[in-house]
Amino acid sequence: VGFRANAITAFTQLLVGGDVLERMKDDMRINVFRQDRYVTNRDDTGDVRFHITLEKKDPLAIEWNGLKSPNGKVWESLDALLELVNLKRTDLAAKTVADRTHDLTTHIAWQPETKIWMIEQEINGKIFNTSEEEVSPYISTVGELPPGEHYGRGFVEQNLPEIRSFNELTLRHLNLAEMVTKLLTFLRQGSQIRPEDLAKRSGSVVEGAQIVNGVVQDVALMMANKGADFAVGHAVWKTIRGELGQHMLLTTETAPTGEAGRSPKAWQAVRAQLDGALGGLYAPISEDNTIPKFRRALHLLQRDGRIARPIPKNAVD
Repeated sequence: VGFRANAITAFTQLLVGGDVLERMKDDMRINVFRQDRYVTNRDDTGDVRFHITLEKKDPLAIEWNGLKSPNGKVWESLDALLELVNLKRTDLAAKTVADRTHDLTTHIAWQPETKIWMIEQEINGKIFNTSEEEVSPYISTVGELPPGEHYGRGFVEQNLPEIRSFNELTLRHLNLAEMVTKLLTFLRQGSQIRPEDLAKRSGSVVEGAQIVNGVVQDVALMMANKGADFAVGHAVWKTIRGELGQHMLLTTETAPTGEAGRSPKAWQAVRAQLDGALGGLYAPISEDNTIPKFRRALHLLQRDGRIARPIPKNAVD
């Protein structure tokens, strides 16, 4: 339920921010963490060492059935769990949902010796759930990961200088449009024309104006003679727009036009260019997102007995 919708949210965050963390629950539903709600630590090779996530949780809504306490015992009731974290059901029930919401912190750490993921959850500084997973339910996907960094870089950050320049030049276009379309009427000092004369309906007769060769000398409209100057800015704006369109794979910028638009070879070249451009994005989505999700789903199906015949490890490619 909501798998595709959450996938779109995740990939949008990946494109813009360059980093996304998801969690696949036991029912295979996907949760996407906002970037300010998780921390990721990687080693020099880029492999994840641990995650820390933060969620706003109503303690009464904790799905306690099946959770294990720090001593390894399965919880028998929610009240026992709440008592461990110094909370009482009666006190919580007397509050509104907003007032009883607490920070739920989850620590997911890779254990290099045992080759498993240790997961611990806590509220009020008290650990109430511990588990070990062969296949992590947390899927971390990065765009472009610089060496030694913990978070990836997205399309937007990689093209940030061009985007800033484009935004600034767009603002200049708006300022020019405002200046050109602004209507201000100026009257010569001492003119016999009054401001109310200018407000008369079309076709009215106004007396007292000084006219030379059929042109009223007393009145002038504000004019912005900046067209030639802004032509330079518009040319730069158009160039940056085209470059951003190619970077963002917009078909209006990458598609051939004119005679070339009717050539199958031209479109084949465009397709090859797009495939090459997508290579930098498709690789992390495939290796860091699609395959881990499939492995986690396969693990859940085997664990719950929904696949009778075991599938060998490392069979997913």
